[in-house]
Amino acid sequence: MATRKRTTKTTGRRTARSAAARGTPRSATPPRGPPAPTVARRSVSRSATAARGGAPSPAATSAASGQAERLRSLKLHLQSTQDALLLIDPKRLDDVAHAAWSNEIFELARAINALRNVLLEQLSADFAAELPDIEDATKDLADELQELEDAVDVINAVAGVLGVITRIATLVA
Repeated sequence: MATRKRTTKTTGRRTARSAAARGTPRSATPPRGPPAPTVARRSVSRSATAARGGAPSPAATSAASGQAERLRSLKLHLQSTQDALLLIDPKRLDDVAHAAWSNEIFELARAINALRNVLLEQLSADFAAELPDIEDATKDLADELQELEDAVDVINAVAGVLGVITRIATLVA
């Protein structure tokens, strides 16, 4: 019976040590930038035509794609802000600055996740709006495939008859 090596996980939690105990002067705290923008959660609403399965208007499509592009841009901005915050060495922060730094990273992660959820909801709504057209196209392709298979069956039957005729012709000759 094989035994597994036990490993311990470190959670990366800080202990409440003072700046002096860490050997860091309190004045070594990096300056704080402006607070990151927060993003409110919004639900994705579909237009009445999209809800009925009809095609959305070109204006609605371009507005939705413009909004999605702005949301993607905001998400990238928040991710770059989070990456910049993660470059800060937490060991150089005092307790108050570390708590604020940790809270900012947490709030940025929440905002990024909220944006991801909104983008996924929009993608799902777009797919649901296109689904009837996809199903219709699939049915059309299935019908065309059946017609082609029927034509192949006719060609094979004719080829079989022609093969029989050529064999009879060679026997008679």
